[in-house]
Amino acid sequence: MKKIVSIFISLLTLISIYPISAKAQEKIYPDTSDDLMLHNSSTRIIGDVNSDDELNVSDLVTMVLYLHGSREYKDTMVYADELNYLDINLDGNADIFDLVELRKAVIAPETAFKQVSSVDILATADRAEIKSAFISSPGELTAYLENIGTDDEEIQKYLGIYDGDFFKKSDVILGTLEQEYGEGIHFMAPVCDYLQGKFLDIAESEMFFEYYGFDPESVRKSAIYCLYTRQEYKSHPMVYKKKKNIILFQVTVPKTVRETSNGICVLFDFELFTPDYYAHQYDSPDGKHKLYITVAEDHFMDDTCQYTFYEIENDGSYTYLGEYYDGYAYYGDVFNREYIKTNEGQYTAYVFDDACKIIWKGNDFDIQIKTYVFNEKINEWVLDWESILTRNN
Repeated sequence: MKKIVSIFISLLTLISIYPISAKAQEKIYPDTSDDLMLHNSSTRIIGDVNSDDELNVSDLVTMVLYLHGSREYKDTMVYADELNYLDINLDGNADIFDLVELRKAVIAPETAFKQVSSVDILATADRAEIKSAFISSPGELTAYLENIGTDDEEIQKYLGIYDGDFFKKSDVILGTLEQEYGEGIHFMAPVCDYLQGKFLDIAESEMFFEYYGFDPESVRKSAIYCLYTRQEYKSHPMVYKKKKNIILFQVTVPKTVRETSNGICVLFDFELFTPDYYAHQYDSPDGKHKLYITVAEDHFMDDTCQYTFYEIENDGSYTYLGEYYDGYAYYGDVFNREYIKTNEGQYTAYVFDDACKIIWKGNDFDIQIKTYVFNEKINEWVLDWESILTRNN
């Protein structure tokens, strides 16, 4: 995936290993409805600083308390300021001039600017831009979409949304990302928002700006305008065929935005859950039952693994059996290693590097992980096998 800036937030922070038990559940069939998602949008009123979807006196109260450094709002509203909720006049600052503009908006809320954030999966585009762009006319919109390989029919769809009347008072910021999903990853619709301000340390980012064609001196004098995108993934028992998508992010902004930014707009890609995924299938000795395990391994933070267990039927349905978190990261992804098929007494077992094993007991199974357990008899921690998932019919 091509990204300008990518921030990874680990969700796999548990540091303890605990057993889980399989529970009988109804059969579930893969839900692929959001895989074909073509449009998703949200609207925010500039000036709705308390985020209640209305412009009224309470927004003025919130703004005044913030500007006066009220302890009640000092900590909670800083993040809102970063997300451009308090910068009403869009000059990169939250100050008394914004309070003046907010008063005007409260008196005549119908005049307030409504910012629309939208995201689409393009049907025809085959490549992505490496940076976002301000679009101020139908001609610029056409050129942008043609450059990423969008065909005439799809371009006309967007010209119907952003026509000449739209561009009389508004611009639109466009950004694209190349998105691949599959191999056990279930894609969920991304969303986008609009940021403003100097969010990057310019002194440490000059090479970054020069690489992407920005003049560092211009950046220092500008409010940097950004698309802030959030995307989610979840492990899925069915292995999707890998597919490349071009995702188009769109945010409407007033004409004044381009002036304060010197035309500089950057695409931030915040992924809430970005581990490496693996998918494994282990059959029962008679081949009639399939135990399916997806592994989400986080290499960025601490190599923690999340294992999700399913039982797959021949008709494609599956039963969710539970999840397991390996917070120690001592053995890494044991389910991604080579295994030895052997016997434990009368039962068939898959053994992974003497760290994990799956024991099939007829149609039932027992999954065990080697971990440290406290032996009270000798008053020491010792390595031993611990069941993390069992299924008994």
